Amino acid sequence: MTATPVVRRGPHSEKGKAAIRHNALKHGLWARAVVLVHENADAFDAYLASFRAHLTPEGPLEEALVQVIVASLWRYWRSLRIEAAAMEKTYQDTLSVPADFTRSEREQRALIASVNNQWLENIHRCQTTIDRQFHRALRKLESLQAARGVTGFSLPSSALAGVALMPPTPPPEPR
Repeated sequence: MTATPVVRRGPHSEKGKAAIRHNALKHGLWARAVVLVHENADAFDAYLASFRAHLTPEGPLEEALVQVIVASLWRYWRSLRIEAAAMEKTYQDTLSVPADFTRSEREQRALIASVNNQWLENIHRCQTTIDRQFHRALRKLESLQAARGVTGFSLPSSALAGVALMPPTPPPEPR
């Protein structure tokens, strides 16, 4: 009895694999990479550095928690941009209703359509998960730092004056 040969699908070269790497990317909220290809990596690095300066992590665990905090915020702001775009798309789609509808009737239809929008429901679910990740990492960092005698930081507070909770510059729109 002979075995059936395995047929490999997809690209085989490293160049080919790199070319299709982002094919399944939809919104990027759960992407392995925190900074997507169309986002500004330097802005993210500056954002991370500003949090490191204010949260003063010591050791690899605290450093990892700061990275989770910053990644969560970065993804949260991305989710808000996605949500705004989805709302705008829903609104634009409702503009095609009959011309005899008033502007307020069209806006009302857009709001109703957005309530029933599965895409927006998914974004809101992602936002909730991101929020939990952020707060879990923040609480753990606070407890670790309290155990070593560091007290008095919270987000946002005067202790973090100068640290913008939004990324310093919004990433450019996708190409």
